[in-house]
Amino acid sequence: MLLAEKKAKKELLLAEKKAKKELKKSQKIELTNYNKENDTDFKTYSAYQKHLKILLAIDLKESIKEERR
Repeated sequence: MLLAEKKAKKELLLAEKKAKKELKKSQKIELTNYNKENDTDFKTYSAYQKHLKILLAIDLKESIKEERR
């Protein structure tokens, strides 16, 4: 029983590690594609995410202005 639990825990940790690696890989691809399409040069995914939040805030602010008219 104890051996099976250790094996299951090890498999879970390996699966989590693999999932994190795949996430990092997909984030890198997304960042690379965005940089190419928009002629930007974001070095990190977090900087890219901050940029997207700013763009969203600007868009939301403009939408609110349009609704008031």
